[in-house]
Amino acid sequence: MLGAIADGLGYAIRHPGIGPILLLQAVLAVCARPFVELLPGFAADVFGRGAPGLAVLSSTIGVGAIAGGLWLARQPGQAGLPKVVLLTSILTALTILAFALCPWFWPAVVAVALAGFAMVVAGAGTQTVLQSAVEEGMRGRVLSLFGLIFRGGPALGALAMGVASEAFGLQAPLTVGALLGLLAAALLWRRREAIGRSLATPLPASAD
Repeated sequence: MLGAIADGLGYAIRHPGIGPILLLQAVLAVCARPFVELLPGFAADVFGRGAPGLAVLSSTIGVGAIAGGLWLARQPGQAGLPKVVLLTSILTALTILAFALCPWFWPAVVAVALAGFAMVVAGAGTQTVLQSAVEEGMRGRVLSLFGLIFRGGPALGALAMGVASEAFGLQAPLTVGALLGLLAAALLWRRREAIGRSLATPLPASAD
């Protein structure tokens, strides 16, 4: 089992498209997406809205997520999907950065809605791209890595930001995290053509 895990990890790392996409999603998962877990603190301490404010923020993420899912479902095919993933990854970082810096509640609600939209499109788009690009024998292992990143990353990031918030408040750690996510997304955007080409055809596992 450990050998199979190592093979899948090595395949993903060495793939010129899958590796960068997974790395970007890992950075966003740890550095930006934990804002969802931090919403109770923002609602109470930053915006002073308590439980009603938390309900608005949480439901607004859901509205944005539904809109993102519907928008992605209406797309005619996978052509250009890697660019969509990169663009919505940039939008994820930007909207979370805006949320972290915003001192006003209702503009923050708009940022949260856009973040929900962007996170769903980037997440579902990444999963679609990976399933199309990965070699058949590695599909399960690569998608397992994505699942680990997608579910475990925000929990790890929220723990780190929660600890940091004891010293620096809620906004500063999330701002730094969103900036790191934005930097990672911008760096990959500069390589979008090469990444798109590498994801167009599955790389055989023997090519490792």
